This record gives sequence, structure tokens and C-alpha cells, in this order.
Amino acid sequence: MGDAQKYYFPTGGLPSQKEVMTQRAVFTEAYAVIPKGTMRDIVTSFLPHWDKTRAWVLARPLSGFAETFSQYIMEVSPGGGSRQPDAEARAQSVLFVTQGAGVLHLNGQAHALKAGSYAYIPSGLQWSLEAPEECLRFHWIRKLYVPVEGIAKPEAFVTHEADHELHLMPDTNGAWGTTRFVEPDDLRHDMHVNIVTFQPGGVIPFEETHVMEHGLYVLEGKAVYKLNQDWVEVEAGDFMWLRAFCPQACYAGGPGPFRYLLYKDVNRHMLLGPSPLWPAQAGSELEASARQQIAQSELGDPFNLAAGLGKFRIMIVGYAFLKGRQDAGFAVIAHCDDKGKSVLFDIGVVERGKPRAFVVGERVKPGTGLLCGAFCRQSLCSRQFSSQIWMRSQHAQAHVCAG
Repeated sequence: MGDAQKYYFPTGGLPSQKEVMTQRAVFTEAYAVIPKGTMRDIVTSFLPHWDKTRAWVLARPLSGFAETFSQYIMEVSPGGGSRQPDAEARAQSVLFVTQGAGVLHLNGQAHALKAGSYAYIPSGLQWSLEAPEECLRFHWIRKLYVPVEGIAKPEAFVTHEADHELHLMPDTNGAWGTTRFVEPDDLRHDMHVNIVTFQPGGVIPFEETHVMEHGLYVLEGKAVYKLNQDWVEVEAGDFMWLRAFCPQACYAGGPGPFRYLLYKDVNRHMLLGPSPLWPAQAGSELEASARQQIAQSELGDPFNLAAGLGKFRIMIVGYAFLKGRQDAGFAVIAHCDDKGKSVLFDIGVVERGKPRAFVVGERVKPGTGLLCGAFCRQSLCSRQFSSQIWMRSQHAQAHVCAG
């Protein structure tokens, strides 16, 4: 069996004007199916500092859906690659090669990649990748690493599917198995990327309903997959994207094995409040930088976040400002008056569990929609702030408590 059959990769191109446009693509509140037929040239993306490279973005964090990971299908042409592949130092990565050959540089060592190669790259590690002579095609799965006090960060490794056994599920007669690249009880890891294999006729004999988010890319074969309340037919090249607790089951009804690359988030407590804040890289320089941005651009990008609240439009600016503390945020309180001019009121640190008052004066009356936020580096999405907001007196003090 050739690599092209074992590890499917999109062909790109563009359908003829004579073809019927209807496909199997669907996006629901619980799941999405992105069929291989939608992965065409015109929907590819280009990434900073990647030469001769294009990507199909299959998943990205979406509030209220799947929020923990992104997944790209990467195609690096001969002579292409990157020496600055990822600007997000907190991101850990898994690379899984489906076609071609390349070289991954980790910790001063060069690792040859081929179809079936698997690489784990921990957060904060410098790495680079090149495709010297032939096109390299691979999946790139990224997740912000969640550290735990007393547990070491996992180390980088490069391996190959052929070097790992297929772990068969009990009482399945060999019909259902998983190829694991990380042991399930290794608590250093907070994500798993495995390969699941079903033989013809194999099934998931119950509706799995659990907390893990999933990305499932079909490498080989075809099956009927139960997603929430729907049975969906999928084949090699299709991608299934599941939010937490989406019911799922499977019947592998094709003539050959059905295999998919599976992402899931694991081994961490469920958050009971705001998202954890990440250590800032610049300490007090962040405050000076934020103040300068505000002075120069009146809350311009990249700090600007607007919430339309009737006549009084509130502008909130934020950045993580921790000084080594895990439960703190950096908040700026501002207001956009009825003439559209930004008015800065206060700026400072907000600590979790410790309310802070930001004085906004008499220009904003109680009840007119003052909005405050405690920001974290993970997101500037207001629905994730989980801040307590209230007004006091005619002078409209705004109190913010991060959690």
C-alpha cells in the first residue's frame, strides 16, 4: 500500500464549472465536517516566515465551540520551510508527516522526516524545518501548554508510526486499536495526538460523550460516523471537528481499514474560573508600552477592544501583566464619548480574588453601560473575562475582580 493511500493529503486545484457544488460540508453547534472536496487552492493560507509554503487551516480556537487547539495541513515546496515557524512561544506542537521528505532541526540536531514521521515539540523550544529536495506535506497541531507546579515539561522527540505498536481495545477481536505516541498516564503531556484504526466492520459500540475536544482527520478508508444526533459518511481526506461532550460513535463499513489522526486535550483539571494567565515576558515594560500605545493611537490596534453599548461606547484595553503572579491581569479602563473620542480613565494590575476600583469620574453616569475587564494573554475575547462589574455612587467607580 502506497503512502498516498495510507496517509491521504489534499490535491488542491479547483473543480470544473460543470461540477455540482453540493458537498458534505456542515458546521453545527456541536461538530463540523470539512470534506476533502472543500480543500482547494483558493482556501489556503500563507503563514509569516514560511517560504514556499501554504496551509489549509482545519481548526482554530472558537469561543463556545472547540477552544484548545489549531490544526493545519501544511504543504512545503522544494526549497521551502521556516527558521521562525511559530511566533507563539507558549505553543507546543505535533507534526505528523503524510507525504514527501524534509528535515526538522531541534536542539541542534537534524531529524530526517518522511511519511509516517511524528514529532513532538514542547513550548518555548527553538526549531526550524526545511524541504530541501521534494515537497513535504504534514499536519501541524498546536496547543498552548498548561504547566502544572511540580510536574516537568515534556521533552521533544521524533519518532515514526512504524516504531509503535497498535494497542487493541479489549473485547473487540482486533477490530479497533490505537497507535499511541505518548503514554496515557504521562501527566507531563496535556494533549494526545494518536492514530485510531478500525478494521472493516469495526465499531465504537456506544456513544462516547466526554470532556475532550477532538480533531479527527481521516488518513485512510471510509466509515459512517455518529456525530451528536447525525450519522455522517466520511472518507480519506475528510476532517471532523468536535466540541467537548459531542456524542460520537463509528461504524467502519468500508472494504479496508479506516484510520484517522486524532487530537484530544487531556490530563488537566477543569477550570472553574477565568482562563489561567501566562507569565509576561517584559514585566513593567508592558505597562509603559500600553500607555505609549494609548497616547499615540487613542486605543488603537492591537490593544483595542470595543463593545457597543448604546450611546456610550466603551473601549477596553488589556494585556497580561503578572510580574511572576499566576492570578493577575492587566486592565485599562476607557470610554468612547458621544463624539467618538476615546477617554482614558485608569490603568493597572488586577489580581484574582482582589477587587480593584478604577476611578472614572462623573462623565459616565451609573447605568449607562460602563464595561470593565481583567485581561489574560490567552485571549482578548470579552466573554472569557469572567469579571465582576458594578457601579458605586454618582461618581461611578468601576470595580473589577478577576475571578
